[in-house]
Amino acid sequence: MKKNEFLESVVEDFLAGHVRWGRVHSDRRSHYQVVGRALGSRVFVLLDFSARPDRDVFGQAVGWSENLKSFERYLARTTNEPLKERDGRLKKLMTLESPRDFQHTEMHVSTSSLCRPFGGFDARDMSLDKIKQDMLREIEEYALPYLCLMLKHRHGVVVTPEQLGSAELSIE
Repeated sequence: MKKNEFLESVVEDFLAGHVRWGRVHSDRRSHYQVVGRALGSRVFVLLDFSARPDRDVFGQAVGWSENLKSFERYLARTTNEPLKERDGRLKKLMTLESPRDFQHTEMHVSTSSLCRPFGGFDARDMSLDKIKQDMLREIEEYALPYLCLMLKHRHGVVVTPEQLGSAELSIE
């Protein structure tokens, strides 16, 4: 299976279980797929899936922006963003009163950084089926709870990962 076909299959599996999300960006040349959903007019949440062009290594990230237009500007940037202060893994973030991660109006974080020291899934070390299974598990266990924490700290809205995936939500 080619890299783009694999990424598309991960996206399709994710979208099948998260009906309020949709595909927002696809760049086959750079092996990059993004899904997201707007929660009213004040926040846009997203997940992205990527593959390195030079190796069979796959990754994913989680993030948010003020809205889809802001995210599109993020995609169009031609320089690297300055590093943003973060407080680390999800387990630690859940214990903090005011995590630095959620003080930013926009954030984009490797999902693996929320759960383990090194990121990426190498197809030389595991099968594509196992990689897909692990990517989807990390979304459910780390990425969606991370977005729920962001909504709680930035917007005062408490939602579950299940609600974030499928429920009608609007933050105004």
